[in-house]
Amino acid sequence: MATGRRKDMEQVGEFSRRRLILAGTVLVIGIVCLFCLLELLLWAAGVESIAQRRRALFEAKAASKSTLTRSDTLGWAPRPSPPDVMASAAPDLPFSNRISSLGFRGEEISQEKPEGMLRILCLGDSCTYGAMVSEMDAYPGVLERLLATQLKPRQVEVINGGVVGYSSLQALLSLEEKGFALSPDIVTICACYNDAGTIPGAMVVDDRDYLPNKTDAELYGFWPQLATKWKIRLGASRVFSLLDRAITSLFESLHEPSNNRESGTEPKRRRVGIPEYEANLTKLADECRERGIEVVMMSLSLPDEYAAAMRRTAEATGVTFIDTEPVLAEQCALMAEIGRKEDVEARADSEEQMGQTNQRLLQAQKWMFEQDSRRKLSHEILLTHTDSALFLDPCHPTPLGYRIIAELMAKTMFDRDLLKK
Repeated sequence: MATGRRKDMEQVGEFSRRRLILAGTVLVIGIVCLFCLLELLLWAAGVESIAQRRRALFEAKAASKSTLTRSDTLGWAPRPSPPDVMASAAPDLPFSNRISSLGFRGEEISQEKPEGMLRILCLGDSCTYGAMVSEMDAYPGVLERLLATQLKPRQVEVINGGVVGYSSLQALLSLEEKGFALSPDIVTICACYNDAGTIPGAMVVDDRDYLPNKTDAELYGFWPQLATKWKIRLGASRVFSLLDRAITSLFESLHEPSNNRESGTEPKRRRVGIPEYEANLTKLADECRERGIEVVMMSLSLPDEYAAAMRRTAEATGVTFIDTEPVLAEQCALMAEIGRKEDVEARADSEEQMGQTNQRLLQAQKWMFEQDSRRKLSHEILLTHTDSALFLDPCHPTPLGYRIIAELMAKTMFDRDLLKK
């Protein structure tokens, strides 16, 4: 009797499992049929898929004249120059923007490093790229010539990995995406000016303004990159594309700041906060050291708290730190004194006027050198640098400013014994 009941229960269980499997199969088939029907209806209605938008964007890129192009992982990246531009562009002209096929400013380079060559990769923003100066006058170009002279007959190659508008996170992602493949011996990083603010308003990518009011974590963090990968894989589906648009619109409306909705103006946000900035630099240093690559972190006209964060990170990770501001401040004071003296001498009417001017110069010099000897305050230095012989604007050096920076970098590399054969 018990055996019969057991058999009955087993038959009931088997019947339930079969019903469950059948129901699941019908459900899956139904979902697939519904999905196909929706795809057909959306196709008939002319709804554009992500893949179609990407193809249209690619075609627009081909016709675009801007020097920056969209990048799924980096936001934007330098657009490689056509062969005729690479052949004809003069490297000594300020607005000559030769971009190699690998996406670096300057002449073509091989991805594989020649044996015995010293290869240095300079990462950063427009100050590394050399905005408004020629590729030869930007500090990577000057550094290459200095080291090539001092290390003869060894081959030296300094790659300009700076990109206009880049933050520390973009520099790190660029290193991971294509920098390590170059097998550099030394990696330098000079990025922070953009971390402290929003994406520059002058950014033009594929002939369009690039002005998202988001932090770098929201734009290029782990989850955005994961979402981008899935969009690429599922981008041919119109249903997925429609869902993506709906979810994105809903998310943006829910997270839109209230003051932005009320006033119609975008609040100022830091692209990369101090903790994230230190984390980016730490990760860059750790990944380089794991591969036996030396790291140099350089502070160049950075907001004070970010420069201090860079110094702390360099000390914590045991890498080289260069603070350019004391040297630039000293040179700036000297240039200002020379310029003012020449101006006064040209139009002075009396010795009394000359004496008064010299007195003011001495007071200004004394004030500058009474500042912290380890670090001059950025905003004060920037005020001094503006329209001077060393800076074209509050953050971009002149060719002379770049030469001073490159000389300091070369000296530091020799002093720290980073240029090993």
